[in-house]
Amino acid sequence: MEDSSPIPLGGLCGQWTLYSSQALAALSELPDPEIDETRIAGELAISESDCFASMEASVDLAGAEKSWTMILNHQPDIASPTPLMQMFFDDSDSITNCQVTFLGPDLLELDISSDTVSDDIDSYDL
Repeated sequence: MEDSSPIPLGGLCGQWTLYSSQALAALSELPDPEIDETRIAGELAISESDCFASMEASVDLAGAEKSWTMILNHQPDIASPTPLMQMFFDDSDSITNCQVTFLGPDLLELDISSDTVSDDIDSYDL
């Protein structure tokens, strides 16, 4: 029987290492998978925002010349498979939507449209 107790997330502020879901899927097929520095797709830093009760996240993708900022309007207390829609904007204030899913303590999924990064980086590398 599965335990369906809510999983508390704890504090979200801090540095997060981003890994490519494509690279991790390929890695899981190997007999002795080992994550190394070459699998890192970027960094995410979450901090308290000066605006109301929101949080701000800066996103730097490996190989990208620009960075992006995301405003987290809602800080979840528990893990959920349901993504949160967020505003995502780059250095030129171009706005798009992204999804962030907090899957557990120290584990999130960030879904950014390849159109958002396609001019700046080859999304195949991520």
